[in-house]
Amino acid sequence: MFVGDHALHDIQAAKRVGMRTVWKRNDRWEESDAGADESIDDLSELIVMR
Repeated sequence: MFVGDHALHDIQAAKRVGMRTVWKRNDRWEESDAGADESIDDLSELIVMR
């Protein structure tokens, strides 16, 4: 699993190598630009995500 907040450098790159991706929402990118498997607002949400 890869968690990132940059649509191109984090999410799309991790997806290219077959990783499950989690988008950390922010004001710089639209969520739809990332194309992540899951989305979160806070890193604490990862505790319940397995």
